[in-house]
Amino acid sequence: MNISHLLAHRAAYLQKARLANLAYAHETLRAFANRLAQAGITGRVRLQSTSPDDERYLPTLTALDSHQSVIEEHFTDDDAIELTDLIGFVSGEEDIDLTLSARDVAETLLAPVRCELESKGVNLPPLAESAAHPPRQA
Repeated sequence: MNISHLLAHRAAYLQKARLANLAYAHETLRAFANRLAQAGITGRVRLQSTSPDDERYLPTLTALDSHQSVIEEHFTDDDAIELTDLIGFVSGEEDIDLTLSARDVAETLLAPVRCELESKGVNLPPLAESAAHPPRQA
């Protein structure tokens, strides 16, 4: 393969790379929603990207309506980093400050990813019932 071939097919390669990254985002966000459900995390969670001005040097995942220790038991700093990166990729936003119900994570975060993938002809598996509808908080 030579450079002229790569340049001639650049647009197609970029489109395939975006689709591959969207597929990765889909499966990672789907797994995140499943992990929230399996951990029994209900209520609202907040994901924030880094903000040196606020002395937040790593992204944070915070339980707003339940125990933070459950979040810390099931999710690492690397998970929060990956989530902010994926949401930034999907949304095009650099600064992430997202608060949502743990029950709505699958629907809220996966909807735009699924829509774009489906519009490009990608066949997707149905959302797992546990990801789409974690148990309700008592």
